[in-house]
Amino acid sequence: MKGNESFIKVRNAKESREALARHIEDLRDEMTVIGSFDYSKLKVKSTPKNLQEERIIKLSEIISKHEKAIAKNAELVLEAEERIKELSRSQYAQVLRYRYLDNEYHCWEWIGIEMGYAADAARRLHREALTEFEEKFLND
Repeated sequence: MKGNESFIKVRNAKESREALARHIEDLRDEMTVIGSFDYSKLKVKSTPKNLQEERIIKLSEIISKHEKAIAKNAELVLEAEERIKELSRSQYAQVLRYRYLDNEYHCWEWIGIEMGYAADAARRLHREALTEFEEKFLND
């Protein structure tokens, strides 16, 4: 795997983590909605299933799976953060953070302005950072 593929995976994990967190919030809201039971459909004398309880159990299981995925994705992002701190130049770490770890996608022009470089220089710095990252962490 190349350095940029590794960081794209990290960016996707971060975005997935945020989407899962929003979905968990929606599911928890859904769990608190009280539904009604249609007794007119009962034709047989029996104890009706507790559909609300079954629904809450299923939603709880989904939430549990989402929370595990969030934890796994958080580990991936944290590992990437720790690794880029070990790069030889702080500018390498910064350009990789801007490109892959920020909450929004940044173009080269924006990264260059933020770092005080031209867009081409920011792109070159990015290539150098990925090269060092690959040599240090991916050629094991």
